Amino acid sequence: MTLIDATRLRIVSLLKKKKFSQYQLAERSCISKTTISEFLNKKTNNITLITLFHICEGFNLDLQEFFSDRVFDNVEQD
Repeated sequence: MTLIDATRLRIVSLLKKKKFSQYQLAERSCISKTTISEFLNKKTNNITLITLFHICEGFNLDLQEFFSDRVFDNVEQD
């Protein structure tokens, strides 16, 4: 699994866990719903660290907590 795929899965998992819609996450993280939607729907593979940082804030997590999930255990290294 790629890092991008694992990141998508982690965000989707957190949306379900916290019972947030993409719109609610966008509001809480001050990131446009379009940005979140396009990333999660694989219309783009680009996500900046600052965008991910704000998404983490929307989930009330820090980056360390975000990446500590087991989904990142099987990330392929280039």
